[in-house]
Amino acid sequence: MIGGDSLSQSLDDGARQFLDSFEEVIQEYPDSPGGWSIEIDAQITNETDRMITLLLNGYSYGGGAHPNSSQYFLNFDKFTGDLLTHAQLIIDPVRLLAKVEAAFRAFHQIPAEDKLEDHGFFIPESGFFLPSTLGFQDGDFVLIYNPYEIGPYVMGSTELRFTRAELGELFVFD
Repeated sequence: MIGGDSLSQSLDDGARQFLDSFEEVIQEYPDSPGGWSIEIDAQITNETDRMITLLLNGYSYGGGAHPNSSQYFLNFDKFTGDLLTHAQLIIDPVRLLAKVEAAFRAFHQIPAEDKLEDHGFFIPESGFFLPSTLGFQDGDFVLIYNPYEIGPYVMGSTELRFTRAELGELFVFD
């Protein structure tokens, strides 16, 4: 429902889609045990004169093998109320991507010469990518790869943090 550069649907549309999916499963499998649920908690993690960042912590169970949890940052322009895109926040995406990949490999202890795919990660033909979740928290720039975004559920999420000093000219911090 949320991620990347835009909100993909309204909350009403998302709720309707969730309920419609539940009803379809119940019609097809009337003896299916358990109920479905969604929980979302939001908090302000950063505020400057020009920008405000929210972190949404989500939990959902939709009848599968296990529940899912995810986190999403939403960065807003305080003057317009617009959701800021990655392109509006990132000054040098090529250099940022290189730093993030190096940090990702260090986090997972994967040597630079190894293919990430050989360690169970999902890498598209276009190569390593930034996660849909990036924002500001406690003065740091934070990137979160949620379960299934770059690897199987069992690998969990990957959170990478960078200070202003580490990114300097690569990112808009105000």
